[in-house]
Amino acid sequence: MASTIFAHRRDVDGLMSAAIFLMVEHSSGVFFVDYGESNMMEFLTQFSEASRSSRRIVIADFGLDDFYLQRVKKALMEAVSLGVEVYWLDHHNWSERALKEVEATGIHLVKAGDRDACGAELVYNVFGGSDPYSRLLAQIAHRTDYHLELNCVDRVLVDVVDYYNTLSPLDCNAEMASLARRVAEGILIDAKIYGDYLKYSELESEAVRSLL
Repeated sequence: MASTIFAHRRDVDGLMSAAIFLMVEHSSGVFFVDYGESNMMEFLTQFSEASRSSRRIVIADFGLDDFYLQRVKKALMEAVSLGVEVYWLDHHNWSERALKEVEATGIHLVKAGDRDACGAELVYNVFGGSDPYSRLLAQIAHRTDYHLELNCVDRVLVDVVDYYNTLSPLDCNAEMASLARRVAEGILIDAKIYGDYLKYSELESEAVRSLL
């Protein structure tokens, strides 16, 4: 595996971060990650495995809490020692300590302020070149992440990502990875995506009916 990307699984920003990178590294491994102890342990295990098989690892739209700093720092240093090129692109709030210690590991840390750019925009800036479709995906991520006015495609993608996050972590990762690859190929909505959108719409309708 030439490269691996880890992106946040909870929103369209993470989805588009992965899709934009996949347009450059088509055969890249894709993992979607989340916060919390068990999720972070899974991320560190996957990261360690990727370090032994990838020449480049990208972490996108994923913040770092000081509670996990030392464990993450150790994993980053091990990857760098193996000759892996590691990029971490994020816009969430980090402590000064985390910024300083992660930068000291020798990885490429690209950090923006929370309202300055979303994760997908950072991935586009670093890897997207001037590709217009990559820019379009970054714009979709920007609108959804900053709660701006959404178009019909934006809303479908938001609901589909929310639907996948109702599944088990394993199934969610598989669905998100499959969706990211389809988006990278130029498919924003197809029969599968629209069908999953309808499933989520029904879940929402059931939740409303249960309150009546």
